[in-house]
Amino acid sequence: MVRKFTLLFLIFYSSCAVSPVQEDKTLFSPAPERELKKDIPNASWVKIYFEGVDNNDYRGIDKIVERNNIYKLREKVLAEDDFEIRIWVGFGKYGNDGLILKRSSGGNWTATYLSEMLCDFENRGKYKLESPKSGWETAWQKLIDAGILTLPDSSELKYENGVNDGKSYVVETNVNYTYRTYEYSNPKHEKLKEAKQMIKIGEIIADEFDLESFSAETDGCNKDK
Repeated sequence: MVRKFTLLFLIFYSSCAVSPVQEDKTLFSPAPERELKKDIPNASWVKIYFEGVDNNDYRGIDKIVERNNIYKLREKVLAEDDFEIRIWVGFGKYGNDGLILKRSSGGNWTATYLSEMLCDFENRGKYKLESPKSGWETAWQKLIDAGILTLPDSSELKYENGVNDGKSYVVETNVNYTYRTYEYSNPKHEKLKEAKQMIKIGEIIADEFDLESFSAETDGCNKDK
């Protein structure tokens, strides 16, 4: 009789028990991975400025980030509420400089300067910068007002600049799981308001971070070179 009761109890218990493994799968299933949308112009400058003219061209953006052990922004899914902006200047005989602005979800900002222009060869490298002169929120608002997140690519405009060599700008943005990039070639020789906005962005960076190479008024690294 006792054996029969014990057997019935075990059958009842096993039918009511829930496997802890099954509970874990139900309660802790991973969230689906977010995808990065890409808005990249179908323009000739994209391949040239990111990859370089040929394999020996050191000025390509992809080669610069690789040399500095930095990920390609167009391939990076950032954490929720993080965003990153990269501004590149040069693309002429002197090479390029870059500025990386990143804000984390906690509101922490970082600025990284990539010094790559040949006219300042002895100081080439990656540098962490101090906060901008007017403070992060004020400086960021200046860049927003200048259109850093909204400017169209120059290929979408009636861009009439015929200067073959000079200073050009490329901007990359990774915001809200969307990657964008746009370019303005020698904007100081162009009358369009968008080109003037691009110049303004460069001047804000030059002033806030003491990076003269980003000013359209300099041919190379600074006004003396």
